[in-house]
Amino acid sequence: MKTKIVYILICDQDDSFAAIQAVSLYTLRKKHGKDDTSVLTVMDSSTYRILEQIKSPILSESAPVIVDIPPEYNQMQKSRYLKTRLREIVQGDFLFIDGDTLIADRLDEIDRMDQNTDIAAVSDGHEETRNVGAIDKMPEKCRKAGFSNLDNEHCFNSGVLFVRDTPVAHDFFRTWHDCWKQSLANGVHFDQPAMWEANRIMGHPVQEFSGVWNCQFYTKKRENYNRYVKESKILHYYRTFYHGRLLLSIIDQVSKTGKVNFKSAVFLQWPRTIVYIMHLSMFKAKLRDSFISGIRSHRK
Repeated sequence: MKTKIVYILICDQDDSFAAIQAVSLYTLRKKHGKDDTSVLTVMDSSTYRILEQIKSPILSESAPVIVDIPPEYNQMQKSRYLKTRLREIVQGDFLFIDGDTLIADRLDEIDRMDQNTDIAAVSDGHEETRNVGAIDKMPEKCRKAGFSNLDNEHCFNSGVLFVRDTPVAHDFFRTWHDCWKQSLANGVHFDQPAMWEANRIMGHPVQEFSGVWNCQFYTKKRENYNRYVKESKILHYYRTFYHGRLLLSIIDQVSKTGKVNFKSAVFLQWPRTIVYIMHLSMFKAKLRDSFISGIRSHRK
């Protein structure tokens, strides 16, 4: 595989970000061995020291790229700082993948991306007509960030990005970084509104590619992502949403031990099964709630 895989990691000793990314990297290496593709993890020096201390497999399974980040940024802002500057940090074409992902299939097909594509992403929430105006509270956040012309813009998810090493891509990331700094100065730290604003300013260079590359199964509308799960290449669960006890237990186990144990490895061999188990858990929870509700109604 010619296209580089790029992750970003900012962590401290008290959070689960390193474990989350270690799980993603584990599933990636099950599909692509070390000689098969180049993997980079972009981080700051503090994160690198922590990974050394905990002997994280991230340092052995990917090449660390250490970047100096201005001290005024907090942990969350540092990751956005790195994401919006990735194009100047990494040489060559790359596929950026968020850490809260599971690699469900080989990614070689990305090498055959249309040569006219500078940047590609998947619609946020897999909504074909997704726009800022349709996302709860997002219009207010965009206006607060200083982006008042985004109500009808197509919204892309920044969790998986294909990026070529082209002048257009370099210009886009510079614009994105500038927009993000403006947004941050106005009290909005998210990177996606700034991405949408950069896309608008530059005449929409971001192209959409199949949802199998960023199957976002945290979305409330199950039908949106269900059509991509079976053929999914990258499963994106987004760490702050409900995504099932099994996945949480795997991440917790890696946080405690620093590596994937045999039990976790069995499930991670087939990442899509985690989505189906999550569906089963949700179904059981609904049945339980319905049963309890029925009993209470009968007692009344």
